[in-house]
Amino acid sequence: HTPVSVSGITDASAIALGPSHTCALLDSGAVRCWGYNEYGQLGDGSTADRHTPVPVIGITDASALALGDAYTCALLDSGAVRCWGNNSGGKLGDGSTTDRHTPVPVIGMNDASAIAVGYDHTCAALRYSSAVRCLGNNDFGQLGDGSTIMRQTPVEVLVSP
Repeated sequence: HTPVSVSGITDASAIALGPSHTCALLDSGAVRCWGYNEYGQLGDGSTADRHTPVPVIGITDASALALGDAYTCALLDSGAVRCWGNNSGGKLGDGSTTDRHTPVPVIGMNDASAIAVGYDHTCAALRYSSAVRCLGNNDFGQLGDGSTIMRQTPVEVLVSP
């Protein structure tokens, strides 16, 4: 009923929460995650639940985090986006629907300035344009491309006239 320190986290610059997992962005740009891990959303190469933070493999230069339902995405300093975990609907953006236990590059998201995730879709605002790209489940048109087609790679959000 009272706050407690998270084991091993002393230099967090940001924190992000999913429905059943948590990640901290460290001052160094590294990421540590803990909690439920059935789909590999902790990024440590396993599917074992973790009660204390574990390092995300290969992420050393993150600037932002976004957590969805059993998946995680990181925005890197370079503008690239990496995602891992549950890939239903293709929301990890690697062109497949295969779950990933370590981060994979999101195809076509190399110049992002911000990321956001929903239950089953991922979006990024681009640095050098006013464009937004989204991918994943699109049952309700949430990707903004004028369709309801699932996308495994990013599509540009259309702007109404």
